Amino acid sequence: MKNETTNGYWNSTHPRAFENMEVRVNRNPNYVSCPKCHGHGAWHLSHYPNTRKDAYAYFDASCVQCFGWGYVDPNTVDATCIHEWQGLSHEESVERGLQTGRCWHNSVCIHCNKIMGVDSSD
Repeated sequence: MKNETTNGYWNSTHPRAFENMEVRVNRNPNYVSCPKCHGHGAWHLSHYPNTRKDAYAYFDASCVQCFGWGYVDPNTVDATCIHEWQGLSHEESVERGLQTGRCWHNSVCIHCNKIMGVDSSD
């Protein structure tokens, strides 16, 4: 099992990552539970005392694997690979023939080589 924290934040493998979280409703019966968030669409990065209750409040991260839906298409690598993204430089993106631009960022999964491009201008 991988390290359960990164830079002090919990990963999806941390034992408390899904504490008190409900699994989302699968709105597409053809889809399967996301292998990273297990249908939750997110996980807790950390917790802090909740001043209004006798419990904790959580700082959460949306799951990039399923884009927060909790479920993925079983006919894609999203169903079989737990992606770990590594950013590509502008030069690497050009070499691969990928879209580039001022606010366009490309990443590649270090396991399956899937490419993800994100426009950060919004």
